[in-house]
Amino acid sequence: MEKNLYSQVYDTLQKGRALVLARIIKSSGSTPRGIGSICFIDEDGVITGTIGGGLLEYKVSAKAKELFHTKVSWIYHFQLSQDESAREGMICGGEVTCYLEPLFPKNKALLEIFHSINNLLEKGQSGILLTLISHGIDPMDVNCRNLVSIDHPLISNIVALGKGKIKLGEIKRPVLLKCDDSDEYAFVEPIAPAPIVILCGAGHVSACVAPLAKMVGFKVIVLDDRKEFANRERFPMAERICVGPFSQTLGEISITKSSYIVIVTRGHAFDKAVLKTVLDRDPAYIGMIGSIRKRDTLYDALIKEGASQEKLSTVYSPIGTKIDAQTPEEIAVSIVGELIKTRAAGFIPANASLRNPPPADQTEAAPGQPVDTDKLGSGQPCVQ
Repeated sequence: MEKNLYSQVYDTLQKGRALVLARIIKSSGSTPRGIGSICFIDEDGVITGTIGGGLLEYKVSAKAKELFHTKVSWIYHFQLSQDESAREGMICGGEVTCYLEPLFPKNKALLEIFHSINNLLEKGQSGILLTLISHGIDPMDVNCRNLVSIDHPLISNIVALGKGKIKLGEIKRPVLLKCDDSDEYAFVEPIAPAPIVILCGAGHVSACVAPLAKMVGFKVIVLDDRKEFANRERFPMAERICVGPFSQTLGEISITKSSYIVIVTRGHAFDKAVLKTVLDRDPAYIGMIGSIRKRDTLYDALIKEGASQEKLSTVYSPIGTKIDAQTPEEIAVSIVGELIKTRAAGFIPANASLRNPPPADQTEAAPGQPVDTDKLGSGQPCVQ
């Protein structure tokens, strides 16, 4: 599995190499990537991750080369009209604001932040990264960012945020917030491990779902009680393959808010056993294949055994987006589409492989005030 991009940032810094981190902090109109998209450029000009490619990424990369020498942060407004889009061979117009930060390994506080991010991700835990957005910040500044574990209250080290509390549970997407009693801004972004699809059943549909889910940024775990189906030959992309009774193997797997349960076993009895096992474990998603009649029959049986009607109402069944899918391949596309849609409504990990940016113009959240990034700084538009 490709490492989270912030883990790659840490690896690069740990090797003693500087880089420029580029984030999209505001977007409007039609843009290829949304708020929170990130990439970094190393001293050789190599780009890891993407903020949309094309002219935008070329301009940002060129600016990054300057920042290795000037050693200050930069707020970069990028405008591209429809006419300019056509001239550059791009299908997207609109505006984005990027924040470019030169990161140097000599900054020990910086290293510690990214080391902590890496540790959180390796443990499957989540947090919130806060970054002060300002033109001209020295890369050795130790008070311009803060990492907060999702399990701890926020007392920010960012001076502009003061000692105000931010309700971490309300931050579902990367967002730009105006600091209270200040003209400064902070970029607040969830840091979360890659979501995991747990395929309960290793038949034809799962064999099609697994590579698609992997392609769009999910880790994949496969469960089945048949070794001839659940094996490395059929699922080379799987992070883990578990062979054994469904209830037993599910009991051995950690199910978290980053888990997506896909129930596609070979029979109603197995579907029922899986659903009963996972229903009260609060994953991000539970989906079960089958007809409405089958679903209702299973639900009735589970309710008689004490299952909650409210919990059952959260299950996606019949599974998948409505595209009149018929073949295993089409059903897989339908299922993965629904997984992407569900993921987009929750945490957005900072991962270069993801291709589901949040909607354009999302520049405020409940804890903050409306943002006017025209006042952010002296960075000039790269296209007038």
